[in-house]
Amino acid sequence: GHKHSLYLEGGDDYLRYGVDLSYNKVAGVMKESSRENVAGAITLSYRYNKMIFRNVLSVAFNRADDSPYGSFSEYTKLNPYWSPKDENGNLKRVLGTFQRSYWQTASVYYNPLYNATLGTKNFSKYTEITNNFYMEWQMHKDLKFIGRFGYTQKQDSREDFYPGNHTKFADWTGDNYFKRGSYYIKDGTSKTLKLDATLNYSKQWDKHLLFANLNWNLQQDSYDYHGMEAWGFLNDKVDHVAFAKQYAENGSPSGDETTTREIGLVGAINYSYDNRYTVFGSMRFDGSNLFGVAKKYKYLPLWALSAAWNINREEFMQNADWLTNLKLRVSYGLQGNVDKNTSPYVVGTWNNTSILPGVDEPIINVTSPPNQNLRWEKTKNWNVGLDMGVLNNRISFSVDGYYRKSEDLIGTRSLPQENGFQFSTVNWAEVTNKGFEFSLSTVNVRTKDFRWVMDFNIAHNVSNVDKINVRDDSWTPSIEGHSIGALFKLNTAGLDENGLQMFWKNGEKVSYVDFYGLVDDIGWGYGTRSTLTNEEIRNLYTYAGTSEPKFTGGFINRFYYKNFDLTISSSFIIKQTMQETPFYRPAEMSPGSNYSKRAADIWSPSNPSGKYPKLVSGSMEDVESVMAYVWMNIGDSGNSFKNYDYWFKDMSYWRISSIRLGYTLPSEIAKKLHLGAARISFEARNPFVVATSYKGYFDPETWGNIYTQPLPKTFSCGIDLTF
Repeated sequence: GHKHSLYLEGGDDYLRYGVDLSYNKVAGVMKESSRENVAGAITLSYRYNKMIFRNVLSVAFNRADDSPYGSFSEYTKLNPYWSPKDENGNLKRVLGTFQRSYWQTASVYYNPLYNATLGTKNFSKYTEITNNFYMEWQMHKDLKFIGRFGYTQKQDSREDFYPGNHTKFADWTGDNYFKRGSYYIKDGTSKTLKLDATLNYSKQWDKHLLFANLNWNLQQDSYDYHGMEAWGFLNDKVDHVAFAKQYAENGSPSGDETTTREIGLVGAINYSYDNRYTVFGSMRFDGSNLFGVAKKYKYLPLWALSAAWNINREEFMQNADWLTNLKLRVSYGLQGNVDKNTSPYVVGTWNNTSILPGVDEPIINVTSPPNQNLRWEKTKNWNVGLDMGVLNNRISFSVDGYYRKSEDLIGTRSLPQENGFQFSTVNWAEVTNKGFEFSLSTVNVRTKDFRWVMDFNIAHNVSNVDKINVRDDSWTPSIEGHSIGALFKLNTAGLDENGLQMFWKNGEKVSYVDFYGLVDDIGWGYGTRSTLTNEEIRNLYTYAGTSEPKFTGGFINRFYYKNFDLTISSSFIIKQTMQETPFYRPAEMSPGSNYSKRAADIWSPSNPSGKYPKLVSGSMEDVESVMAYVWMNIGDSGNSFKNYDYWFKDMSYWRISSIRLGYTLPSEIAKKLHLGAARISFEARNPFVVATSYKGYFDPETWGNIYTQPLPKTFSCGIDLTF
């Protein structure tokens, strides 16, 4: 990829202008995938007496093309021993087939490279125009008015075209033959209107400093989209939607229109005495049409109080010459959040259903019942902090401790059946977060030609779900009483003599059949079902850990030597429980797919030392194996195999996210070249990572799925010129 930008400015003391142009094209990891962005902005500013008028107009064009070669996982899942080409060097359409049993239909594995030659279309694009007009008026030496009117319009579209000879239509035969090929189109327009007005008042006298502001804001967001899917494009030569034979079966054009409005009034006062003591208070009153029909739920007052004490400015600290800064901070406030995915009204989607053979009737599927009491999500926030700097800020740090209680969080709750709905969106959940954040900045070395500066930060957060509703038909435990990222496991106890998984239950080893309470109502395992209720199945689980890291943080080291500079940025995660996606399923495995080499550790009669459960099928001789097969394929809707304890692991890593080397041309040389400044830089992003074992995976962040696309390593060169 490559990136270019140009900025021009000029004018006089009264009228100023600026022009900003940029172009950025980024190549994707998959072949021929890319993202292209062209943007421009014009800024005009005019000063008249005590008033300043400014207008910023920006336009952006963006296009993102998906790879015609498909996704990364399509290739990593294929059998690596298959060849994509035949003996004549031509691309195969079919790589191979596999039939598990004589009575089952054979699975066909197609070549994604073949599809790349068919002229598919998969792209999205948008055009965004934004205009912001500002006015500043110094009404009095202590009073300023600031007004803004902003308007943004974005038009976006998406197109996906697959011709009839694409392998996804390979089994469309008979009456469906002429329906092969699909074209999906979606286009939408979003508009945002913002209007706000602010009064700022500032006054200083003797040792007092007072600052106050009052802000009123109004915002309206609207979105209107249309979409459709058409069928019947027999080859890539008819690649326009006008050649379609019909709409998708049982389909019709779709669309949605949404308008949301918010209004708010904010007042804030900040008072400081002798640059030692500072108090701050704010009150915000917001309203939104997204919430309750009842007026009392449409609006929410938000407020905050805080205070700060510059201890180093006290008389008793004046002899501490080594101390540059020492400030104590404390705050408390109430924050609110609008969940834009909710509505107090009935929400439904249009659909069609067959009443009689060949007769379709339009219907509305209600996806969310009304809730006139829907209200804002609220968070109470306590915070205490300390800032300190010594030796003329050669060493400085900040530490903050916080406690946040979130209430009325929107979630799903079960309803009595007589309401006509099983579940409803309500203000129900409660979550607590507490933790600390620490940051440190040091100037490690400072000489005439060399300087080494380091920034370090670390954070620790513990969350707890205080209240949440678990659905009665849920297969996994409630996270109430645990962190937001809580994970649960089933404790295994090795394999039995036939290769089936055994478990720990109530302190005893039990068989696969006993653990799940399996019985067979028909015979030979084909009528297998569990006698356990959903609640009893949930109680089989134990807490495995949390996907929330115990610590997160980062280092930034900057080195300066004469005109050279080197910046090394890194981040780290300490102790994060991660869940691996199983590399196989005992009831569903095919030679046509690519698997981890750990497949050699699957139990079999010839490999009795294998540690993973054996492959099972419906044609095995022992009944318990057939029962396990039926349970995994039909009965176990929660796919509990993925929650066995050996799929969980604690992970820590340290990633070097960026290494950038730069050189700035000396000013005297730049002047000779008629340049204001010149700089060249080289950067490597994500060059390497140090981590606890993530053997078998590309990266610790993508640990857990052998088919996941790895995080890319990128290298770039940049030149900055100022005239």
